[in-house]
Amino acid sequence: MAVCPGPVPTGFQEVAGITMAMTPQPNILSAAETVRRGISAYVRGDDVYVPGVYNRLSTWAVQKLPRRMLVRSVAKLSRRYGS
Repeated sequence: MAVCPGPVPTGFQEVAGITMAMTPQPNILSAAETVRRGISAYVRGDDVYVPGVYNRLSTWAVQKLPRRMLVRSVAKLSRRYGS
């Protein structure tokens, strides 16, 4: 099973010099909530679990939208958040 939660504040970001403010995600889950949801998905028998509307929307966009549109969107977000 794969759990794909997006950014989770664990201390890694601080060590890497990344602030969570740079992350364009309104629903950042805690590590404990990520684990709780991941275990629930495992019990349901999910092969892949992507928690949060923003993460699911991002996953859908990568699969369905034209590559050119995705590249522009990611570039715009990177400029906005200083990445």
